[in-house]
Amino acid sequence: MESKSIAAAAIDVAETEPVAARDPMLRLPNLLVTPHIGSASVATRARMADMAIDNLLTALDGKQPANCVNPQVWAGRPITSDGSTA
Repeated sequence: MESKSIAAAAIDVAETEPVAARDPMLRLPNLLVTPHIGSASVATRARMADMAIDNLLTALDGKQPANCVNPQVWAGRPITSDGSTA
């Protein structure tokens, strides 16, 4: 960021949170840092709720949710006595 090889950036997640008030990155003129609330808009939260509902209904229908972050776990779920997956 200091060399300006990246013109500008915005981050919502830092390696250590909260970011210390004296952290040098907070003084960079080409960096915007938010306190891990970048997704806290009404529109984003509504979309997150819709996605959660879609994922839940899909899973309850026995299908892998589109936004499954660990599909290897889904693939390895147990088989019930009737031969269906749990």
